[in-house]
Amino acid sequence: MMSELSPLCAAKRILIWRPDWSAAGSGLVKIVEASRPPACSGARKQQTMSLSCIRMKPVSWTQEIRSNLDLRYKPGRNLRAVCKPDDFKLSDGTNLIDHSVELYFGEGEPTAANDKPLEKGIGKLFCTREAFIHGWYFSPTNIHSDIWDQVLNGGYTDCMIELAVEPINYDSGDDPVWDISQPLFIDSAIVYFTRKSSAPDEETQSKRQRLFRWRG
Repeated sequence: MMSELSPLCAAKRILIWRPDWSAAGSGLVKIVEASRPPACSGARKQQTMSLSCIRMKPVSWTQEIRSNLDLRYKPGRNLRAVCKPDDFKLSDGTNLIDHSVELYFGEGEPTAANDKPLEKGIGKLFCTREAFIHGWYFSPTNIHSDIWDQVLNGGYTDCMIELAVEPINYDSGDDPVWDISQPLFIDSAIVYFTRKSSAPDEETQSKRQRLFRWRG
């Protein structure tokens, strides 16, 4: 029944990268055209009790193209978003919904700040003592380019990001809680871009108008 589906089911394009560490450390890339979100949308409890999903809505995007000779900074493009997260409990008694999350989208193989490969996952989320919540995750170049182009072109009506994270505690066995004394590993990421389709009569009317202008 439609009432049982997530409100994100109207998303036109779903971009997914799930790492496959069994394949010699290579990443398994999936670009899915679907109306129903993958299993992550219902993942409050799965095979391990430590996994959960954090959902957030981007409120602003920054696209940066860097050109320089300073070896401390790599030239190229950078993409990041300031997001408003959904309800998610924190171990200090506050809630993630009362904060903003700054999320950086890396390109290439997942690495830590010291450029060494991550021990697990594709990224991390951190909460500092000043309650500054930020994180990053990496995607292969083709997936990163797809997200970059979606943001650059605009025109979408809604955007939502889902991050599958661990380790997570559960309050009374039901509500997930992030122990902010340690970072979260991001196991997988999904970016939804929703676009409104033109109604058939609107498309027909638009074609008639263009034909009329051409003849005139």
